[in-house]
Amino acid sequence: VVNIPLVFLIGISTCISVKVSQSYGQNEPAAVSSNFLNGSALSLLWTGLIVAGLLVFQPFLTIFRQPPEVLELSFDYYLIIVLSLLPVLVFQCAKSFCDGLSDTIPASLLMLFGLLLNVFLNWLLIYGNLGFTALGLTGAAYGTLISRSAMAALMVAYIFRKPVYASFVSFFRHVRISRTAMAELSRIGIPSGLQFLFEVGAFAGSGIMMGWISTEALAAHQIALNLASLTFMVALGLALGASVRIGQAFGQKNRRQVQIIGRSTLFFVAGLEFVFAVLFLGLRDYLPTLYVHETIVIKLASQMLLIAALFQLFDGIQCVALGLLRGLSDVRIPTAITFFAYWVIGLPLCWALAFQLQLEHWGIWIGLLTALVFSSGLLSLRFLKLTDSRKITL
Repeated sequence: VVNIPLVFLIGISTCISVKVSQSYGQNEPAAVSSNFLNGSALSLLWTGLIVAGLLVFQPFLTIFRQPPEVLELSFDYYLIIVLSLLPVLVFQCAKSFCDGLSDTIPASLLMLFGLLLNVFLNWLLIYGNLGFTALGLTGAAYGTLISRSAMAALMVAYIFRKPVYASFVSFFRHVRISRTAMAELSRIGIPSGLQFLFEVGAFAGSGIMMGWISTEALAAHQIALNLASLTFMVALGLALGASVRIGQAFGQKNRRQVQIIGRSTLFFVAGLEFVFAVLFLGLRDYLPTLYVHETIVIKLASQMLLIAALFQLFDGIQCVALGLLRGLSDVRIPTAITFFAYWVIGLPLCWALAFQLQLEHWGIWIGLLTALVFSSGLLSLRFLKLTDSRKITL
């Protein structure tokens, strides 16, 4: 419930890296600063609205018909995690600004710091070590809130203190937050947010369906999905990097560079995902044991990893293709493609195969795989068509 709007908000914030990279490619520092501040205002406005909506929604979590023992633990955790969305988006806006200028290492280090801080705070607050009160799941929520707030504060401080950013910071006081600028950024940010929402929403919907099958199936699904998400992060990183590089080449009106960046990234991610697929196949019986010891959960997760291995390739390609198209400011048709793939084909197929044909967990994962095949194929063809040397216009 929280992650779906979170990825929508992160998608909106990608308008900052796209527009900043394009302005940077055009050598317009004032436009870089304007796009950063107006994009941040847009992202934080949406964040405030969504946080308010999620807080109002809290009493209605029961509509998802999840196991009672899950719901009982979720309510306090939910409220704290919802509040942590605000520092997440502050961090994300600052990170997108740095990404657009090809300065990605500081954000990576801060995310590592945030991870380690979160682990330490979990150790303190979940289990009550070093004299702290053991808060259980609520302690995990507080650990997330504190670590996300620290990351946001440090990321903003980095921008204002790094000398190389001084020329951009000097323009901040002259930037006007305007509805016109925010509307321009919205034309990239809102469709990008919807792209994230349609995909993650479909996977979240599949998790809800899995909960209808059994608690063990839901646990196995989360394990397999977590493993697939780890390898997906590699593709997502390539997609974000390629989007920035494409944006800079787009700003410079360098047609040849757009082609080289896009096609080489697609080939590169396909090769990497093939390696991950082989690893999933070979280690499918071992990897679930890193999470649980229950035999039935391990068996179900191993079966799900068979299909997860197959869709590694398609998941990576569709992710990178979306990033490449976003760098060209082409977002409307790709958004329609993602909606069609996940919500017209994927989720209905998951339900039909799982509950009408009685394939249960197999049916849900086959439905997800089918959605990824359609999405990757259509998005790749879209990019190749737009960057055809005979047709490309910048």
